Amino acid sequence: MNNILGKYQHEETRIHQLDPRVKLLGLIIFIVGVFLPYGKTTSTISSEYMTITILLVFLLSLIIVAVISKVRLVTIFNQLKILWFMIFFLLIFNIFFPTRITDNSEVAFNIGKVNIYYYTIINISYILLRLVLVMFASLIFSVTTKPTEITSGLEFIFAPLKIIKVPVNKFAMSLSLALRFVPTLFETSNRIIKAQASRGVDYNHGKLREKIRAITTLIIPLFIICFLTSSSLADALEARGYNPSKKRSKYKYRYWSVNDTIFSIIIGLFLSIIIVESILKFDIFYLLNVELPILR
Repeated sequence: MNNILGKYQHEETRIHQLDPRVKLLGLIIFIVGVFLPYGKTTSTISSEYMTITILLVFLLSLIIVAVISKVRLVTIFNQLKILWFMIFFLLIFNIFFPTRITDNSEVAFNIGKVNIYYYTIINISYILLRLVLVMFASLIFSVTTKPTEITSGLEFIFAPLKIIKVPVNKFAMSLSLALRFVPTLFETSNRIIKAQASRGVDYNHGKLREKIRAITTLIIPLFIICFLTSSSLADALEARGYNPSKKRSKYKYRYWSVNDTIFSIIIGLFLSIIIVESILKFDIFYLLNVELPILR
């Protein structure tokens, strides 16, 4: 439970030493690139293959970044277990409410009287792969970036909003604190579950009413702890003279390094490639005249 949702891990790697503004900007551009459309659709080939190919390249690049930053891939894949509920929901929704299904759509297999089309499988694969990429990138960012650095990065990214009187400092502090305490809440809930289990509370068995009653033994103490923690945090900030309305000084200033320049160039190249690909619809399968089956 120590690394749930990307709890910061101190390592002396190039990714950890990058400027948080560069990493945050790279994360935003990467997420935008994940959801852009790629490839052209013709009578002989569909853009699904090109899109999946590009998304797999994105996944490979994230694995390389994770290896460089010494983030254990097993730990990250364990965090992706929370997607199983999303997968099940998407599967049920696409089975009973399929989209773009025509009379020419091919049936992959049947579940009773329900037809499962190839397009349904492709559609679920799209959504799942994109969710995995977004969570993967976010986990790497939060694991390699301190909460205080996330705050400074958010303040830099949202600085233009100050023109329209948006309280950027308060927003950045609130968001960074929320990200900081998510792993702590998971650890607290884990301790409460173990404590209640030692008192005879069963969360896994019994009827629905009994399970709901058991969950209340977790939710109520967790809410109480959340309120106590927020109160203690507010007292600590006030005791240290924190005032979000005043201009803040920094204890430690970051200086632009060669690694930041190199990573910025990589981000710029990545942004240029995804924009060109999205506009021109470059399709390597189409150019090489590779015949691929059309999954409809």
